[in-house]
Amino acid sequence: MEMWHQEKSLKAECPWGGNPLPGGQYCPNKWPCCQTKGADNMVPIWGTENGKDAFDPQPNLVTGTVGEQFPPGVERGGSLKVFNDIAMRQLLLTNYDGEEVHWKGTKLLRFNLDKQCLDNAQARPSQERFYLFGPSGFFANLSLPEEGIPVLASLPHFLYGDPALLAAVEGIRPDAALHSLTIDVEPISGSATVAHQRAMISVALPEEQTWVNNDDWFPTLPHGTIVPILWFDDYSYPTQEGLQEVYTVYLTRGISKGILGGSIGCSVLFAVALAWSIWDHYRSTRTTGFPKKRSMPE
Repeated sequence: MEMWHQEKSLKAECPWGGNPLPGGQYCPNKWPCCQTKGADNMVPIWGTENGKDAFDPQPNLVTGTVGEQFPPGVERGGSLKVFNDIAMRQLLLTNYDGEEVHWKGTKLLRFNLDKQCLDNAQARPSQERFYLFGPSGFFANLSLPEEGIPVLASLPHFLYGDPALLAAVEGIRPDAALHSLTIDVEPISGSATVAHQRAMISVALPEEQTWVNNDDWFPTLPHGTIVPILWFDDYSYPTQEGLQEVYTVYLTRGISKGILGGSIGCSVLFAVALAWSIWDHYRSTRTTGFPKKRSMPE
């Protein structure tokens, strides 16, 4: 994909206005900091430090696929890159342990959100570019593109997140079968056949009292609590026409293998016949140097 909302790179108007940040904080901070502004007052959404060894060294570049089609010949145990609209960044999907699933006669490789995308900056320094300074379990901190609102994106029910996230809110019950972000890919064609793009949106409460007239909107919640707002499952399944295309690929591949097998068989028979002819000729000439006389039938 080369364009996203008619843009090739990610930029936003700086919501903070520079230092100092809300709460009297200064850059660097756990929330995004405005970098040096250009003439248009626009700044890159993500930082660019500590990303040389990451799978996405240029985080503000709109690149990759949206997860509908991948190059043919997807490898078992490999990884794929997708550009996610919610996170406004590339995400890495990995086929862990070669996991394979079946869907109406098709063999698919299941790709899950790579867990390195959920690490915080302390566990993985490259995550500092995405301002993930809080607990592990989030793949995006959207406070910069969302005009300063501390919006965080994770898997539903904080799946694979820090245990402290689960303990802070009642009713959180992560279940990998229900809350994983998965794409099942037909490996020959590279087509995404079944997909569950799941995510949860949360908001972090201020760590200090900043409400108007000092009224606390959530008196029973400790300041700094990350509160889930909603989660969703954007799923897709193949149509019958799509499945028929996959079956056609299987049929074509089977015919090709049959032709190849037949060609190999003929080649083997020809080679055996040729070898036998040479050996027979060798036997008839090894004594006299001339072929033995053979009587012709009357």
